[in-house]
Amino acid sequence: MQQNNARFAIFSLIAINIMIIVAGGFMGPIWAVYVHKIGGDLRTAGNAIGVFSIVIGVVTMIAARIENYFNKEAFFLAFSQAIMVLSYCGYFWVAHPWQLYCVQIGLGIGGAMQSPAIYSLYHDYIPAKKSTSYWGVWNGFYNISVGIGAMISAYIVHRFGMHMMFILLVGLSVFNLFYSTWFVRRLKSDSKADTMQAM
Repeated sequence: MQQNNARFAIFSLIAINIMIIVAGGFMGPIWAVYVHKIGGDLRTAGNAIGVFSIVIGVVTMIAARIENYFNKEAFFLAFSQAIMVLSYCGYFWVAHPWQLYCVQIGLGIGGAMQSPAIYSLYHDYIPAKKSTSYWGVWNGFYNISVGIGAMISAYIVHRFGMHMMFILLVGLSVFNLFYSTWFVRRLKSDSKADTMQAM
């Protein structure tokens, strides 16, 4: 039972991370075009990336301590995905650079809460003696997902426009939110079942 639970958790966490990274990779190919469209320039593009990176770096250290204290990584995984969905929706209404910075702050906070939670959960379920192999799979899918996200984004924008790309971005993130929430509930259910069997 526990072995099946571990396999389910590993598969689910990899799937969740793939969706996170694919969604995050959507903006890569069109970033400069998008920033120019809202009236920004090279400095705006750099500042927005800088704001995101600084926020995610600082908040990650704080979020990791909070998540470690409460020991609720699964909850924070789903909660952080909700923040990502709300932040991605912000792209629809961005009309000025300062609004873009606000969206980037939201994404930075969501990503900062997400990373420690998902890494901790994955670490808990992978076999200790095969951790190198499992982390290799994780990082391999990470990079593949970046590429897939960039190619999908470029194709969608080229054929259907930027608005359609944002719809797909939010749609994928919403699906990931529902899947993450279901995954958290499934973990709780399996944990209760294992406890009952142990008794």
